[in-house]
Amino acid sequence: METKTYIRLNIGILISTITVVLLIITSGIIDNQVRKNNTPIWKGVSPRIPDPKHCEVFVSDTKSNSTSYINNGTIVNGTIVNGTIYSPFNNTVINNTEAFLIERYNSYSSIIFLYSSIIPLFFFTFDLKQRCNRKKREETKYDMSIMARYPIYSFIIFLISMGWSIGTFTNHACSCKEGLIADNIGQWLVLGLYLFYSLFIFTNNYTKSRTILTYIVWIILYVIYSIVVIILALANISILASNIITLVMILAIIITNIIGIFKNSYITGNKKLFWASFVISIIGIVFGILDYPLCRVGSSINFPKVGLHFIYHIMEAIAITLLYLFHWSLIEDFDYIKSILEENMA
Repeated sequence: METKTYIRLNIGILISTITVVLLIITSGIIDNQVRKNNTPIWKGVSPRIPDPKHCEVFVSDTKSNSTSYINNGTIVNGTIVNGTIYSPFNNTVINNTEAFLIERYNSYSSIIFLYSSIIPLFFFTFDLKQRCNRKKREETKYDMSIMARYPIYSFIIFLISMGWSIGTFTNHACSCKEGLIADNIGQWLVLGLYLFYSLFIFTNNYTKSRTILTYIVWIILYVIYSIVVIILALANISILASNIITLVMILAIIITNIIGIFKNSYITGNKKLFWASFVISIIGIVFGILDYPLCRVGSSINFPKVGLHFIYHIMEAIAITLLYLFHWSLIEDFDYIKSILEENMA
């Protein structure tokens, strides 16, 4: 990356960090106040059956050991009774409306997804400014990355990623079905956008005609995909099914980019960003998978109390941000394209 790119990236990271820290502190203050005053913040939402991967919810409620929350002394194993959710492992109440952050650490880590939203916004701002400068545009048209030539894409990523950040935070804050739906919609829309962009870039190189029809077709395909995933989210599919969809999407993105890197010689970019994203993403997936078995073991020995899902959040937020930076760095090798065209014309 050139100096100006590093500057805008550092500005984006700084603003994102300040925003994330302030939101974590603010949400923590609100949560403590709500718990202290027993204020019913999430009253009226539909509590979801405990998600095995969310070990933290077993102890997130400060009143989880209070017998007054057990319905007339009745112990229910992992089910909902009169709107109250009980842990499937230790038979304690794990959800009520008298908390702002029912899954406290999962909620805090959800805020970190703002990095994957704010940084694209900064790149959009700078790219748009350069795009609107005709002289600068002509001077750098062969040096600009593909994404820099179309700033609108970064803005779309900003909007959808912001929606995902809000959705996943709500999901873990309320531990409710409404939050889970918002989380799934945002997550699948973001992952789908990166997958479709990867397919578009690596299968529609410069030597092929990128007509208006080409863009329209890919836009229509993404819209159809979006409708399908929204319907799936609203259908309230099982948590296992939603996890499988998410995992398949992540693997599809990884495979598409790996094939594109090795098979498409027309496109070059900062490959280190992708490999870093790949490794961090795999680490996040491993933590996400290990959360459930470790949670079962930990519940029997009263450890761990927090779980590992919050680490999955942190890893995936970093991985998505690095993937965006990799995609932004992609540039068409015009010298290579020119040589190929000359060979074909000879």
